[in-house]
Amino acid sequence: MDIRVKSAIALMESNLKRGLKPNHLSRSVHLSRSRLRHLFKDETGLSPLQYLNYLKMKRAKELLESSFLSIKEILIEINLNSSSRFALNFKRAYGLTPSAYRTLLRKNPKLPTDSHISV
Repeated sequence: MDIRVKSAIALMESNLKRGLKPNHLSRSVHLSRSRLRHLFKDETGLSPLQYLNYLKMKRAKELLESSFLSIKEILIEINLNSSSRFALNFKRAYGLTPSAYRTLLRKNPKLPTDSHISV
């Protein structure tokens, strides 16, 4: 994988809670926004924004599985403002809303949690 794409991914992961503007991300890896988007899509199959959404939903899923944080607290942890947008994106990725996912896990603690993400 291209080192600049790896660096961009590492930056996204380390700044998930704080957020990272697209211009800052591209400048950090010494590329224009359009060049980064092109390289990123070639290397990962996703745009940087889609990949960031994937990381956020993955982190939210981990927090739902391993913590007692409220949905609002999880929104803060993954730097999202809209609970309805979060619910929609989470449902697209995992087939359930965050609340329904957590309820299902509580009812079935032995349920495998390594389901596939579709972004």
